[in-house]
Amino acid sequence: MHRTTLALSLLLSVSGVAFGGEKFDETKWQAWVPAGWKILAGATGELNQGGSDDAALVLEEDNPKKRTENPVGNSGGGANLNARRLLVLFHTASGYRKVVETDRFLPSQNQEGDQCTFWSIQDVQVRHKQLHVLLHHEFACGSGTGGDSKFVFRYQDGRFRLIGLDASFAARDTDRTLSVNYLTGKQIFASGNFADEKAEKKSTIPEQERRIYLDKIKPAGCYDLSGYFSENKCK
Repeated sequence: MHRTTLALSLLLSVSGVAFGGEKFDETKWQAWVPAGWKILAGATGELNQGGSDDAALVLEEDNPKKRTENPVGNSGGGANLNARRLLVLFHTASGYRKVVETDRFLPSQNQEGDQCTFWSIQDVQVRHKQLHVLLHHEFACGSGTGGDSKFVFRYQDGRFRLIGLDASFAARDTDRTLSVNYLTGKQIFASGNFADEKAEKKSTIPEQERRIYLDKIKPAGCYDLSGYFSENKCK
């Protein structure tokens, strides 16, 4: 194991990051799906110390007018600008209630004016009473670049706080990784080519920049290492 990989694993172990989930039965959650939307992914498990299973759903708008065929010769087979929504539900004595809903955090499969970049939802998981959201993006028009992002949220003080981020980005013969623990502010950035040991840079995030909450979070693309999202999208 490379030293960088070990360091990233140790850093995020503080947040209890764990991956791999059970099959999600989307049929029982259709009452929470608005007309013209569909479920892309979901997970159940305890999130709020309530002693019963809560739920997280990823929804996608299903509007044919926001899909196009054969975009600029890429290999994806079509562009999809339909919005995506992350919805968290808590179980109560009277049923489930909505705790947070955001249409801003999850990017659509493609972005307006760019049909070459594809964003996919890799998985949504509930682990150790924390919410894990795993994303992947790639540039499908011949550049051979792409990356992954793993976001970890914990419910505290009535909101879902971002406590961990693990991101990677590969471009031809080089790659970059970033691991952030938002509880301690410690982060590790590493870069280099695939054949050599990556050079690491450790730093600490200022206290005022550590408190990021799901209901106010920027688009996920603002936290990856590609620099793809413009400054205007990340304000």
